[in-house]
Amino acid sequence: MYICITHSPRTLDFSRSSINFLKKRYSSSKRLDSLKKFEKLSKKNSPDWTNNVSVWKLNSKKLKMDCLLFLERDYTANHAIIDKGSLLICGNTFFEKFNLKSKKKQFFTHNWFAGGHTIYKDPKTEQFCISCSSSDSVLFFNPRNKKFTKTLRMPEKLYGCNYDLKPTDDVRKHYISNDAQLTHINCCYPCEKGYLTTSFIQGAIGLFDFKNNYKELTSGFLGCHGARTRLGLNGFYFSDSPSGCLYEMNWKGKIIRKFNVKSKWLHDTQWIKDDIYLFSLSDSNTLQLWDINKSVMLWSIDVSAYGKTSLLISTS
Repeated sequence: MYICITHSPRTLDFSRSSINFLKKRYSSSKRLDSLKKFEKLSKKNSPDWTNNVSVWKLNSKKLKMDCLLFLERDYTANHAIIDKGSLLICGNTFFEKFNLKSKKKQFFTHNWFAGGHTIYKDPKTEQFCISCSSSDSVLFFNPRNKKFTKTLRMPEKLYGCNYDLKPTDDVRKHYISNDAQLTHINCCYPCEKGYLTTSFIQGAIGLFDFKNNYKELTSGFLGCHGARTRLGLNGFYFSDSPSGCLYEMNWKGKIIRKFNVKSKWLHDTQWIKDDIYLFSLSDSNTLQLWDINKSVMLWSIDVSAYGKTSLLISTS
């Protein structure tokens, strides 16, 4: 099993990571009133820091993890996966396809590719789905013809209206910053029911079905990250980042299990097997492997050699 991890060179700002701060930041009912005109928005608001990527090999039997590759990128690399011998890295305004053997690089982008957070492959369609926070959208990319095929935007009837984005509008040039976004979608994950989304501002987990219909499954977990499905769970799991908790829920939004790793900012959690999860604790810049059924931490790894803050995780 391969593990991909992204790392920030910036230290975690604890003053902006508490639930109280997030409530003050996003609770106003007038948050989306009196916004600048879209044409006056600037790409200067777009993140300009660089992130790093590390790739690890995890022995699923011995649960031992070794670093295989470390890459420093000159852009904001937020998430990465391995697919057919290539490392796919989701940046802020494009994704990179990096061939692990030839080192050849290709870049793909789209008008709405702004605030890119995660990239995942849908095993059913063989397409990639990419979550983009600035445009509050999910983009779909066909690797066979190397074209973006579809866009889904978080529904205004639930989350309000900021800009009536047209397909020709370029959000890369007119970047919609966090406080003007509808949801700050930070993850889209393909599953058997459709595409799970994670909305940071509402703390909501939602689902686009295969007919593009959206349904909110739960909400109120302000600052959450990384909703995914896993084997043996009739539902989904996600990280409630400010509380340092992993939640497992059924499809009706009922809590099945809650597990706290005592983190002030749990950026992401990745299921490994059985009751074993890998946690990315940004506040301590560590990776921790836990058996959550036994409440036993199997090991902890300091990842400060790769950056100052651990971010998102994926398995391949």
